[in-house]
Amino acid sequence: MPYTNFETLFDKYSVARYNSTDMEIYGKKQIDIREDNKSAVIDILLQRESTMPQMSEQLKLSHTALAKVINELRQKNVVMLSEFRDSSAGRPPKLYGVNGDCAIACSVIVMKKAVYVYYVDMRGFQVNKSECENKFASLGDLLDYAAAQVKTLKQHPRLSGKILKNIYVGVPSAPLFGMPFVQAGQAVSEKFEREFPLVRTVTRRNIDYEMVAESKYGALNRGTKNAVLLNLDDYACASFMLGGGVYCGDNGMQGYDPANSFEGLCGAFEDEYNSIAQSYRSGDVKAVEAVRGCVEREIERVGSIMRFLDISEAVLSGKAALLGDGFLKYCESKFGERARVRYSAMGKDVPSALSGAVWQATYSTLQEVMMR
Repeated sequence: MPYTNFETLFDKYSVARYNSTDMEIYGKKQIDIREDNKSAVIDILLQRESTMPQMSEQLKLSHTALAKVINELRQKNVVMLSEFRDSSAGRPPKLYGVNGDCAIACSVIVMKKAVYVYYVDMRGFQVNKSECENKFASLGDLLDYAAAQVKTLKQHPRLSGKILKNIYVGVPSAPLFGMPFVQAGQAVSEKFEREFPLVRTVTRRNIDYEMVAESKYGALNRGTKNAVLLNLDDYACASFMLGGGVYCGDNGMQGYDPANSFEGLCGAFEDEYNSIAQSYRSGDVKAVEAVRGCVEREIERVGSIMRFLDISEAVLSGKAALLGDGFLKYCESKFGERARVRYSAMGKDVPSALSGAVWQATYSTLQEVMMR
């Protein structure tokens, strides 16, 4: 997505900061604090099984307070005792994890070349799935297929007797069947709301789901609060994490500006991109000039936003990784003196957007289960 709405981001940044998880709240009720602690425990256990001492240290909670939270979550059947971990001396610590069978969720990811429909348990483990090439003639045909798959896959024995509460859908930032994200996203939401009136449908940009995956499992999973994720494959798509949460802004900072001629690395070099990337890595002057000339304007725009928001962490996803370490250094020179730029750690097994959508779907569903 070209950066056409950063003025809105500047205007709304004070709001984003005010709503950040870093904000100190005075006079908060004890019950609300406990609910926040439950969510924090779930957040940890969705990423990895943990012992009480591990969670206590990470959350800065006393053993007594954490034990109350764990007991409540076990009564809700959300958390279960996984096993006793071996210990060299004394009583072995208990290992806790999310009860995968307490609910189900669904994620649908639409990409330029493929469509994924995944049902998962509450550990985020795949129960049933459908994957196909995106060779559909229209968005309507694609959505008919996706909705039909959601219904068909639900017949799996582990899924059929359970109520589906959330479907998280991802759509490209770049135009889909000639539609900008706002229009395509609205079509997705309307279709799924008609087909599944009792299910909550959430439609987001794929790159925002990528940011979620990166913050939970990837290069930003060490407590990073402010960062930018940039994909240059098809147009320039950026997602911002501010105060520990993925910033959406008005219309999710989504949209497409046909006046911007940047078509992304894949669009600019087409079938020659892999060979261009190889030449770039080897230091070929013509390749370096071609790539930098292609992306310079977009990289400088991101750098200006990073400096304005005092963001020093950046992650590059997609095929930019083929350009090697030299491209990281180039981006660092454009992003600012303190900038740290890395390539995405996600996308090796499944698309990173799918990993992020699965995390969002399971986390949101678990929140509802805890409220029963």
